[in-house]
Amino acid sequence: IRVPRHSCIWAPAPAPIPAFKYSLIPSPARLAPGDGAPILLRLRYDVTDQEWAEIEEKVHAWAALPAGEPMPAEARALVDRWRKRLDLLAVGVRRASCDWAYPIREQGPGIIALDMPDLTTMRTWGRLQAVEARLQVGRGDYEGAARSLATGFALGARVAEGPFLINGLLGIAIEAVQFQAVEAWIAAPGSPNLYWALTELGASPPSLVRAVAQERLLIERAIPELADESDPTTPEGWSARLAAIHRRMHDLAAQMSPPAGAKPDEQGGPLLASLGADPAAYKRMHLEALRRRLVESGAFPADRVRDMPDDEAAVRGARLAYRIVWDALFRDWGLSFNDGMARESTRDAEWAAAKEGPMALVAAFGPALASARSVASQRDRRVALLRAVEAVRMHAEAHEGRLPAALQEVREAPVPADPSTGKPFGWEVDGDVGRLVVPAPQQFSLDYRVTIRRP
Repeated sequence: IRVPRHSCIWAPAPAPIPAFKYSLIPSPARLAPGDGAPILLRLRYDVTDQEWAEIEEKVHAWAALPAGEPMPAEARALVDRWRKRLDLLAVGVRRASCDWAYPIREQGPGIIALDMPDLTTMRTWGRLQAVEARLQVGRGDYEGAARSLATGFALGARVAEGPFLINGLLGIAIEAVQFQAVEAWIAAPGSPNLYWALTELGASPPSLVRAVAQERLLIERAIPELADESDPTTPEGWSARLAAIHRRMHDLAAQMSPPAGAKPDEQGGPLLASLGADPAAYKRMHLEALRRRLVESGAFPADRVRDMPDDEAAVRGARLAYRIVWDALFRDWGLSFNDGMARESTRDAEWAAAKEGPMALVAAFGPALASARSVASQRDRRVALLRAVEAVRMHAEAHEGRLPAALQEVREAPVPADPSTGKPFGWEVDGDVGRLVVPAPQQFSLDYRVTIRRP
């Protein structure tokens, strides 16, 4: 993931007094009692589709404007038009809890098809909130901008509290738009320093822990027979269990496969092909591998596996193969990002092998999980880089506008290390321009070039 270069002129700026004069996140100790979700979900009510399309189109473009580029005059009118909704947004994100109340248990095997339109709605409100912050920065209202940014960051955190990885990723995406407004703040002439506010914000990022835990139940909710450790007592029972597993895997693969109208070579999709048309075809393709897996795992002696009826061996083997492949997809979440990247080649080889086996459907979730991990780490890296920029602005303020020759010269505030690798950021100076360099591995990086504004 490569984020566009941020090359701006920054003014020297000392730390504000008091340090948290401009906070970027509401204090957890000041949240009002109650559930904020009903308030947030009410924001879209009574907004016509035409009005909503206008909001979506315009704020998407305005929120992405580069730092230093002013907001168009039309932006002020749009924000004023929806002022009451933004006020309600600020109230909703400052409630003590936020329960999105998705019917997870009630959906049962249909959980993967759960409709979640509220997520894209929240992203649009987050963009409008960031536009307001940019407008406030443009007119020098930094106290107002700080409150707007705190609302936007809190919205990202509330969305990320949802039970799925998509909630966490959308929450981080909402935060990313607020970070663009932070960059506009830092680039504005005479802007206050946000080093300590960013430090406070970075200490409490949107957590994906709950979402990952919920995601680990996705397959067993969609295909409960794969998690059912009870054993049928008759050959017919094993056959029925295998038929149920195959039917649910087939239904899930159909939802994940290319839609009608795809290219001819994509019709049906490789996931459906890996399952075969019926349980008999699935056994013809995978029964030998499933028996071998049962023996290699030590679950049963070789002679016991050899004598098992085909349907029993297929069910037992499928349950075991599911657990092995699924656990492997989540195994690296407990590692640091750097340690996880060191295992990338091993992980890719495991995925490739799994995609050729009886659990190709399960292995297909691997890339999305790895991408989620990268996105979360990108967020932490962005906070650290912005803190480093603000530390450099402190240094310039204390040294007649001069850039440090090395980051080790900055004494006004600690320059953070790269959270993804634990290594220090590099620093290159060419005349009046300094560049923060992200250490390897650089799977994603922000390119910040710092030029100090002269009086």
